[in-house]
Amino acid sequence: RKNTSGVSFAVPPGYNLDYPTKFTVRTRATATSAWVERATDVSGGATSTALWATASVRFVEITCNFSRGSWWGMSDLQVRA
Repeated sequence: RKNTSGVSFAVPPGYNLDYPTKFTVRTRATATSAWVERATDVSGGATSTALWATASVRFVEITCNFSRGSWWGMSDLQVRA
C-alpha cells in the first residue's frame, strides 16, 4: 500500500480525441476491503487528472462514465503520492 492523492494519464499517440470525457476513480486498501469512491464525474481530456485527499491505496479502478462513442485509451498512468 502507498499513500496516494490522485492519478494522471494521457491518451496514447494516435488516439487523438479518444479519451473518457467523464470518468470515476475508486480505490481500495486491500484485496478484501470495500471500494471507496475518490473522484466522480471527472472531466477528461488529452491529459486527465483526478485528485483526492491522501489515502492508503493498493488498488485503483478508473471507470469511463461517458466517451465520444469510440474506443478510448490511456498511457503513462501516474499515481500521485
